[in-house]
Amino acid sequence: MLWMLKMQKPHQRETIMAIKNHPSQIDGRTNYGRLKFNTDLFMSERPSQSGRIHLVQLLDSLTIPFEGNFLLTDYQLVVACQILRSRRLSKTTLSMPQIQIFMDNIHRWYQYWNTNAKIDLKSLNNGKVLRCEFVLPLFLLYVEMIISIIPFKQELPLNVELDYPQEMRNAIKSFMELNKILNNPPENGEYKFLMEKRNTFKVIVAHARSRPSAILWTFLDFWMKSHYTAVWNKVKEFNDLHSCDAVKTFFNYIFTRGIETLNQKIRDYLPHE
Repeated sequence: MLWMLKMQKPHQRETIMAIKNHPSQIDGRTNYGRLKFNTDLFMSERPSQSGRIHLVQLLDSLTIPFEGNFLLTDYQLVVACQILRSRRLSKTTLSMPQIQIFMDNIHRWYQYWNTNAKIDLKSLNNGKVLRCEFVLPLFLLYVEMIISIIPFKQELPLNVELDYPQEMRNAIKSFMELNKILNNPPENGEYKFLMEKRNTFKVIVAHARSRPSAILWTFLDFWMKSHYTAVWNKVKEFNDLHSCDAVKTFFNYIFTRGIETLNQKIRDYLPHE
């Protein structure tokens, strides 16, 4: 496609390696490694063959990644969004049955984040953050996907790894900050738009179980705008909201088609039970 050739390509590494384990150890505990997001996620007991084909074709359409790994710079993410839009792939809708598959295994996810990022999510997600207890852990899983698939920041060279524990803590801080803004009345009559946002948020929370994607992406949007600014801005340069919808489709697709396999594989990244 001519538009791809005209877009300026960023510097790329000669090879794309599998996502490495974070080099540090936490309080003397062994780091058992981090989940790897690749095409194997679509090989479950009841694989959606059409879903797998769509994602494999999408990855094959890009210069990188290769060897089955999902590993994108912001440029490749933009290209992926353009391809998704050109193929008119229908929006992937999150549903509570899919989220329940994730929540049924939540104790292992708590253990995974405790081990790798030193986050005691169980104590945070005790019902006081939001009435819908799935929102925070699902948000964190999407953050895990995003920083694993797009492990690059504008201010860092491509061969420098992100500080994974710090990025995850930043995400939780962002979540708590927005939750506080949306659940507390503005002080001293500040900012009329905050009142409007709070009223909109109340509607989203009321329909969280019938439309969980809306509440999830409210928090992800806020986090990306503050901590993954370059990536979000790069996406919005091209067709703005339509490209943002494509980003949501891309990650929703990975979750909905891969959560069963993720639940199975997470055991390999935990201490022996």
